[in-house]
Amino acid sequence: GSRWGVWAVELVSLSAASLLSFSFLRRFYGALTAFLATGAFLLNLAFVHQRGNVTEEYALPFQFAAIYLLSELDRPGGKPGWRFLGIGAMLAAASSLKQPMAGTGVAIAAYLLVQYASHNRLLALARGFGQIALGFAAVWAAWFAYFALAGIFSEFWEAAFAYNVALSGIPLEKRIRALFSGMDLLYRFSGFFLAGMLAWLASIPDVFTRDD
Repeated sequence: GSRWGVWAVELVSLSAASLLSFSFLRRFYGALTAFLATGAFLLNLAFVHQRGNVTEEYALPFQFAAIYLLSELDRPGGKPGWRFLGIGAMLAAASSLKQPMAGTGVAIAAYLLVQYASHNRLLALARGFGQIALGFAAVWAAWFAYFALAGIFSEFWEAAFAYNVALSGIPLEKRIRALFSGMDLLYRFSGFFLAGMLAWLASIPDVFTRDD
């Protein structure tokens, strides 16, 4: 019943995202690098989200959880099936907040495609995608059932899907202009984006030359 409730939800959301970010990065780059990168991630939000309480902010824990589970797939021991299911569930949870937020899912799908296809594990790839789809569908089925039982399914459908379908009718030319305009805005708001882009470009050769 007050703004402090919103503040508490934001605090929990960003704390969970930060913990998952640190845990994921520490596995590959060590504790110090993971700490600095996660700190930069939080600092960057101050420039981008301004006063906070935006939809994308609450999706961050689910997106980081999906990436963390992706890094756990090759852990020795245990079966990866539940991790694939978890990835699908986390991506569904993020998309329930805002449907167009599909970037994390596309990146994960591209990584799995390259990783499994390059090792000729097509059957495992198909099984993994099927389990991701199952986890994704289970979360959305639960949402459908909840809103249907509450008697507001039509309102939910209009707000969650019809609105985004209408936005998808924007011509490609306007989409491209909006993309470059948004990137220019982000780069002017925070230098972290330029540093991140340069680091990403610098890491591409390493991705294609690693033996694992």
